[in-house]
Amino acid sequence: MNANDFFWRKVIAPLFVADAGGDAELRQIKQTFYYRTVLSRVFRNRPYAAPLEVHRIKKVLILRLDYSIGHTVIGSVMQKCLKELNPNLQIHLLTATEAAPIVERDPRIDKLFLYRRKQLPSLRLIASLRKEKYDAVFCLSFNSITVDGVMANLVAPRAVKIVRAHSDGWRNDLYRIFFNKQLETGGTAVPLWRQLVSIAEQTFGEKYPEASIAQSLFLAPEREARLQHFLEANHIKAKAYTVLNLSVNPRSFSTSYRQWGYDNLKTFITLFRKTFPVAPLIFSSLPADRLTAEQLLAETGDDKLLMLPPEFGLQETMAMIKYSASVVTPDTAIAHIAATYQRPQVVLCASEAFSNAWIPCSPLAVLLYGAGERGISQITPPEVLNALEQAASKETLLPQLADVNHTGE
Repeated sequence: MNANDFFWRKVIAPLFVADAGGDAELRQIKQTFYYRTVLSRVFRNRPYAAPLEVHRIKKVLILRLDYSIGHTVIGSVMQKCLKELNPNLQIHLLTATEAAPIVERDPRIDKLFLYRRKQLPSLRLIASLRKEKYDAVFCLSFNSITVDGVMANLVAPRAVKIVRAHSDGWRNDLYRIFFNKQLETGGTAVPLWRQLVSIAEQTFGEKYPEASIAQSLFLAPEREARLQHFLEANHIKAKAYTVLNLSVNPRSFSTSYRQWGYDNLKTFITLFRKTFPVAPLIFSSLPADRLTAEQLLAETGDDKLLMLPPEFGLQETMAMIKYSASVVTPDTAIAHIAATYQRPQVVLCASEAFSNAWIPCSPLAVLLYGAGERGISQITPPEVLNALEQAASKETLLPQLADVNHTGE
């Protein structure tokens, strides 16, 4: 066992005793004891109620250790907000290597630190981060608060450490050991992008204009050109095709509730073709769902039905959505990419209660909700087609938002 494995498995692992098997009340007692008798002596953080003076803060670190594409896209709201509150602020980001295609070209990120998600940050990386001497650390992971707290204290023990308040009172009390500011953001009733702005506003005591809230993505010119060449080779014009996303995150606990199903997809394609006889329809899918896409292509025999080549990656998928006329997708990262580019879209959501926090940052999204054990599979293809026409009509009724606010270009 190397030093890095020893540190995370033998030193940090006891922090997660409450997540182990057994009696829930006993687990809570064990974790409370460990935090208050051990961690409270190691990490000494006092509440910091006063707002920070935004123009006196020179350098901040954003932690995103629970990587997902959707989280990372939504997180771009925070980079934009912080940089506009203080243009001279240095923003550093620590996230997983898988996030690189989304964030590596963002000019508002002054320094990017990456780690391999299954290994957690190395001791060498922690040492590099300590040298930066951060004034504040924003702990923005949604599912890894304990790891965020440990990392924040290891890399910036004297910095102000900021996190969303936890919904569980006893956990919130324990987390005071890690953080100086635990901010109320409205919980799951409030969209995540609005929660991020609320964190910045409360941290600095500044009001950020609602009209300025927007996500941003930055494409590599060569990857964008690659997608454009694909469209040209298939005689497809920009803003003349619809993207149909087949996939959801396979690691999500709600995966089964967020799959529309093969029969629904096939019926929707048939209805779409009757309504739009010559409009191209391009599949978006994870590699694991490519076989499903190929089967749909074979069964329909529709020459206006396409899928991207297997060698295309996330940046080409982002470009495909950017140039689309509209998007149909389950409640997943594709919805947030489409929101970034302000494309009309229909989002199939497992339930209203679950989806409130994931409402896309866009007025051009129409959300349809499933319910019960069948999730989105009970949303019918005619409903989706009607919603798609409704979403498309919104674009003609709303003024076009400035591209710079949403694409960074």
